[in-house]
Formats: sequence, C-alpha cells, structure tokens
Amino acid sequence: MKNTFKIITLSSISVLLYWILTKFINSNENKFLGALYEMSALIFVAFTVLIPVFIIYTFIKNREGLKGKDTIYGGLLFLFSLINIGIMTQ
Repeated sequence: MKNTFKIITLSSISVLLYWILTKFINSNENKFLGALYEMSALIFVAFTVLIPVFIIYTFIKNREGLKGKDTIYGGLLFLFSLINIGIMTQ
C-alpha cells in the first residue's frame, strides 16, 4: 500500500510542477518549449484526471485494510489532485 501512495505522490508532484511551469513559461516565444508543451499537454491532462480516479479506486479496493494514517494520507493526496485540477484550469 505504501508503494502505491509513493507512486501517486511522485506523479502528483510532477503533474503539479508541470502545470505551474506552463503558467510561467510562454510557449509562444520559445519554439522548442512550445512544441514540448503541445506534445505533453494531453498526457498531463489525462494524468490530472486519472490520479483522483485511481485514488478513489485504491480506497474502494482496500477499504478494510486501510489504517488511520493511510486514510488521512489518501485524503490529502486526493485534495492535492483537486488543487492540480484547479491550477490546470486557470
């Protein structure tokens, strides 16, 4: 269970950093960064949507085996994923 949360945490952080960087970097000025953004945007949109779905699936699948810390940590990850969606849509 801890490996699953570590993978979700690392992927959530990478998605958050991607969306924050796209807010500050003008992709129209630099052609290479613009092309990189255009190729990767759809992948990160999918990750942004699928991470909360995967967290909910993990909770439903392991609902009996979850302990107090796992529940709090998963809830924080879900909240973190919703923040990612908020940053993405601004």
